[in-house]
Amino acid sequence: MLDYHIHSNFSFDSKAQPREICKAALSLGIEEIGITDHFSFAPYSPNYRYFDPDVYFRVWTKLQEEFAPNLTIRIGIELDEFANFPMESNELVRNYPWDLVIGSTHDLEGGTLRTYLRKYQNQEQTIRAYYKALTSAIEVGAFDVLAHFDLIKRYITDEGEPLMKMNPFDSQIDSLFCLLIEKEIALEVNTSGLQQACRSPFPSYALLERFYSLGGKLITIGSDAHKPADLSREFDLVLPRLQAIGFPGLVRFHQRKKRIQTW
Repeated sequence: MLDYHIHSNFSFDSKAQPREICKAALSLGIEEIGITDHFSFAPYSPNYRYFDPDVYFRVWTKLQEEFAPNLTIRIGIELDEFANFPMESNELVRNYPWDLVIGSTHDLEGGTLRTYLRKYQNQEQTIRAYYKALTSAIEVGAFDVLAHFDLIKRYITDEGEPLMKMNPFDSQIDSLFCLLIEKEIALEVNTSGLQQACRSPFPSYALLERFYSLGGKLITIGSDAHKPADLSREFDLVLPRLQAIGFPGLVRFHQRKKRIQTW
């Protein structure tokens, strides 16, 4: 079993000790983990230059050695706001030997997605702006995995709003998926949404079916765990659905080279 989206105390919003994450993974029967702590070059973001990459690699490389061969640790990063800081983000990607790089978008107009939604009080405008930001990130970012594709639904449902139907966004979503497929960027299946008000993975099963129908085959799975107890949470529910859709397996990364591990 793999879990390719995990946060430790190198992220601003996690207190999880690296060694405790590794021990929890072993206890849960996880064979391989991807550590993907938050990092941003946006001064307005709580992820702004949050950790020193040299220290990060020193800590996780030591744990790689300590827990081998029972646990494989892939050292990755979740880089926020590629679209707004492409030069700085891509330079960081080039300068370190990452196993995988996740791209994500948490902000719009220099504020959180929730702030944008509250500012305009317009769900359709917010969703369109979010997908536009994702498109920009994919166009300029040197990353391997796109995180939590429809994350915006979390903030809409958190606000108590019913989520509008996705039909108005079909062409925008199709263009995004085709761009991912063209660039061979994996689509993350993030199970944390099942614990949120939206009660759905990111992206939804309907969107995953759409991605597959367009020719998408590259997917990863991640719990987005911020504490050890949440590693691989809900995987038992999600993995059979992915197989039923037709995905051949999950992508594994090593030094940014990918291969599909079949079911």
